[in-house]
Amino acid sequence: MKRRAEEQARRRPEPLDPEMLRRLEDQPASDASGDVMDDDKKRFRFFVGLVSVALITASIVLGSSAGKNDIDTVKRGVSAGISPGARMVREDPQMQPKDYSVTVADEGGDPVELSIWDFADEDGDYVQVLVDGRPQTDPFAISNRVVKVKVPSKGLIQVKGIRDGKNNGISYAVFFNKTGETYFNVAPLNGTNTYTIKTAK
Repeated sequence: MKRRAEEQARRRPEPLDPEMLRRLEDQPASDASGDVMDDDKKRFRFFVGLVSVALITASIVLGSSAGKNDIDTVKRGVSAGISPGARMVREDPQMQPKDYSVTVADEGGDPVELSIWDFADEDGDYVQVLVDGRPQTDPFAISNRVVKVKVPSKGLIQVKGIRDGKNNGISYAVFFNKTGETYFNVAPLNGTNTYTIKTAK
């Protein structure tokens, strides 16, 4: 009899600790809303991932298209709306030296300001500016930073190739402040490109 009473006492559940009971009551009741939130989060993450992939793809396509447009602009030789110092391409494109005639507005003989820079990778090229065959500057390195040179509003302006840093051509751009045009050219080593400046009548 005593043994049976001990076994029954063992089977009875122990009363809950009041502190444990209070903690259980403080916990929020779980329902299906957690699953709904998980589904919403999954949909949101999928949408964000899809948009990210689309943006990356668009930037690659547009970037390659912009690069092609820049090469085309350089090969055309003359372009308006180019900011002085703009780096157009990474490598020097295959170009032939050209001479140009530049017509500027007659502003009482005010000088023309040229901005000269390397529109591709800097590769140690040097040029010199001449006016009517006479040196206007000392030889200088062309880089992605603009070098400004003032020249007369009439006459023959020449850019002479002094040093070909990597034997891949002395490519440069020259911006004329009075026309807003940029000329992309390649100077022959020890030879010149001539820009004949005329005033509009």
